[in-house]
Amino acid sequence: MRSCVLLVKAILFFLVCTTATSILAQNCDSAMDCSLKVDTRDCTPVDNRPWDLQVDNRSCGFDEDRRSCGHDVGPIHFNDPGCEAAKAAENVRRRADQAACEAAKAFQNQLYASQKSACEAAKAAQNAAYIAQRPACESAKATQNALYAAEKAACETNKAALKAKCEAEKADLARKSIALVKKINREATELGLRALPGDVRHGVEHLGAEAKNEIEKYPVVASVLATTLRLSNPLLADQIDAIFARNCDPIDVITRLSSASQRELDKPTRDLGALTTPLKDIGVSGWIATGCWAEGVGVLERDAAHSSDRLYMVDVKLTSFSIEGHEAGAGRYLRIEIEPKGNVHSYAARHSLAKNDTVSFAGPVLIDTDLPSPFLEVHPIDDFQKR
Repeated sequence: MRSCVLLVKAILFFLVCTTATSILAQNCDSAMDCSLKVDTRDCTPVDNRPWDLQVDNRSCGFDEDRRSCGHDVGPIHFNDPGCEAAKAAENVRRRADQAACEAAKAFQNQLYASQKSACEAAKAAQNAAYIAQRPACESAKATQNALYAAEKAACETNKAALKAKCEAEKADLARKSIALVKKINREATELGLRALPGDVRHGVEHLGAEAKNEIEKYPVVASVLATTLRLSNPLLADQIDAIFARNCDPIDVITRLSSASQRELDKPTRDLGALTTPLKDIGVSGWIATGCWAEGVGVLERDAAHSSDRLYMVDVKLTSFSIEGHEAGAGRYLRIEIEPKGNVHSYAARHSLAKNDTVSFAGPVLIDTDLPSPFLEVHPIDDFQKR
């Protein structure tokens, strides 16, 4: 009957975690785009159109008619009057052509000069218009950019409000879920303690055979009982601890060391630590005490992870590991869990624990029964430091 009640409590806890996971894993940062838009229109245009002055450089040179009009008749030389007259007339015509060419060239150059002047005047008028339009353009641009800034501010305000609402909902859910899990934990632990024989529950001074068998059967629950008895019945607590110590099998425990590093905890898993750890404490995918005390040295496989249950998870590749003089071989891995108690936790909070750091440690060895397969952990209380 008690086993069934414990199972129901575990199922209820699972449903609480499943319901909470989707909200706690939600990213409260809105995807809303609040980028500032900017009006970058150019309010300083300039008419820089090129207008090179063209020049008519045609040649109007005078090519004089220098033909010879002389004739020799025997010893007598004379000029042909008709030839001379024709030559003179040709030169007159050529001089007239030269004058006409120079006149046409001058006219063309005047036309080019007037076109350049007209272009420069049009450019000056256009630039004057641009200058006149500039203040209105700058004012319109400033107004538009003020609107854009107001839109961005409103967007950021809305975005912050949505994030605050989301974070508040997550915090409220976490608070309610943790309260519920603590209630489940208290009730399940009480049921677990009731599963032990009456002489243990009632605080007798010596343990019978049946009680010893039940302690070996429920080591985690018995460990809780030993802690609660430490002040009220230290003799009985010492007997429970002695049973744990008797159960240590160094060789068996060392063979359980992992041959590869444990998987890295993702953010949703770390966020749910405050919900899952209480259930692990009562044995649901929880820890089993080996009764062994180990010491060793290892190199961090990744940066230490810190979860919402305030535990630090430190995964190391071992360079040395021993239990009661028995040494582990090379190529083994171990997870170190630093609980929120003792000097080690305050040490971890003050020092960065980064990938490739070397640490030394000592503490009780537990078996974490988390899925998919159990693995060893050491939970140091006072012995842990970087090298």
